[in-house]
Amino acid sequence: METPQRAPKSLWIFVFIAALAAATIGFILSYQDEQTRFSEMGLIAESHLNYALQLKDDMALIDWSKGLEKLPSISAFQAVSDSKVVAEGGNKQLCPPIAADGVSFQFPYRWMVHFSFRKDSITPIALTLVFQDLRGPLFWGLFTFLACLGLGWALIGLGGLSKKPSSFRESTVSPLKNDPTVVKPIVSIKNDESFTLVLDKDYIICQVTASAAKALGRPVSELVGNHFLDLLPDPTVMKAIEESKEIKLLKPFPSHPELSALLRPVPEGTILIFETQAGSQRA
Repeated sequence: METPQRAPKSLWIFVFIAALAAATIGFILSYQDEQTRFSEMGLIAESHLNYALQLKDDMALIDWSKGLEKLPSISAFQAVSDSKVVAEGGNKQLCPPIAADGVSFQFPYRWMVHFSFRKDSITPIALTLVFQDLRGPLFWGLFTFLACLGLGWALIGLGGLSKKPSSFRESTVSPLKNDPTVVKPIVSIKNDESFTLVLDKDYIICQVTASAAKALGRPVSELVGNHFLDLLPDPTVMKAIEESKEIKLLKPFPSHPELSALLRPVPEGTILIFETQAGSQRA
């Protein structure tokens, strides 16, 4: 079975690049979503704070602070009027003494929103809000990266499984493979029209006539250089070759019951002379 680890290196590089691209997209989309969300929450908080200060009502300012503490993802806030802190909550150390107006992202998951208003009045006001959300841009970037990497691994694995049956079919349809090794003849075949097949001592087919190849249903080029066992002979044939006896065997190949064979041992190997129902043919 082909495992994903054996997949081509170029395929893994493609999966990694695709996962990296998906992670980048996930990070950017989450970044834009949180930037918009926290900016809108900051504007709402600024509007309510401005209204509470206009009323000059301490209870309204207290209610504003309690409502702000209930906002999702809020970590700290601080409202300063004329250099005096009028309201604050959360982790005070997260609020810097000086900050630029706007929304800023602090890696890996912190956002800071800062507004300055009433700048031209006697009592200018500054509002700082600090938000933290673990499921932010970094989380979604890593999540999409790992998800795409896992999907790629699964697809490579399924691709390896789907290739197995086709490889098996190819091996069953064409069990004989061409061997580029040059095979030297070991005997002289006088009659090229005879049904003769010659094996060396290692049971490699080194010579075969066109008639014998035709009787076996194989081209000559597909037989020469390949092992005799690829023809699926009867076990009695191999036993007779090992005993180096000249003997006539009936039905040496179950796949070709019309053939019989005369085994003739020689010093360099074995000669097989096939006989058909039409009569015998000799080298």
